[in-house]
Amino acid sequence: MIKKTIYLFIISFIIAFSCEKEISMNIPDKGRKIVLNSIITDNKPISVELTKSIHILDNQNYFNPLKGAEVILYENDIFIETLTQSADDKYISSYLLQKGRIYTIKATYENESVNSKTIIPNSVPVVITDFKMITKEYGDYLRATIQINDPSNEPNYYMLGFFTNDTNYNELYIDDETENPSFESYYQNYVVFSDESFNGKQHKITINVQYNMSEINNVVYAYLKSLSYDKYMYVKTLYAHYQSGSSPFSEPVMVYNNINNGYGIFAGYLTYMDSVIIF
Repeated sequence: MIKKTIYLFIISFIIAFSCEKEISMNIPDKGRKIVLNSIITDNKPISVELTKSIHILDNQNYFNPLKGAEVILYENDIFIETLTQSADDKYISSYLLQKGRIYTIKATYENESVNSKTIIPNSVPVVITDFKMITKEYGDYLRATIQINDPSNEPNYYMLGFFTNDTNYNELYIDDETENPSFESYYQNYVVFSDESFNGKQHKITINVQYNMSEINNVVYAYLKSLSYDKYMYVKTLYAHYQSGSSPFSEPVMVYNNINNGYGIFAGYLTYMDSVIIF
């Protein structure tokens, strides 16, 4: 009986492995496209990174910068300048960008052209109206209440974060268990949201920020980034993309792209800050 069982096991083992079959997958290759990335803000020059996309089967895990491209900047559809390539192969303007204006970028490399358009939004005031120190299961927190004076009759998009004025200007961890119906996603040490539920109103948010109570006489800053729609969609989908990768059952998420004829992101933001002294 034992011999019969062994023979049956061996036969089953051979059958299982003899049924393996190689499946050849045909992954379409539509060629390589220009990748343009640039995040812009007020009173700063524009900096543009240009690379080429790679195919999943390419034996390459890095992106080479494109040298010798022509990159042109427009403001409110008026030509500003042709950008200069820097020593680190980025394309830089001498012109300082301005809030409230629409910018267009056009890049041409070896007869391929891409373009995109975005705006640097106006800043929106944020005020820390109250704060106190609390202790939770996972450590000490600063519970801060902030007020946003949201402009009316227009959609607005925000990222909210906190940091201290210690030697490293550390960003502070926001407790992702903070319940607020306006919060749509968390991105690094920020919360991301729109004014859909409070357009044109004074809106208060109470939020817990991890903070070491032994660090006294520090200034804690709340900074509110007003985002262009493109930046808002980019950070939301990037967060969703990272989240989907943590579960084998999640649907894949495409990261937002606003580069015509290519890939990447061209987006604007502007920051407003308020602060409190912890003592």
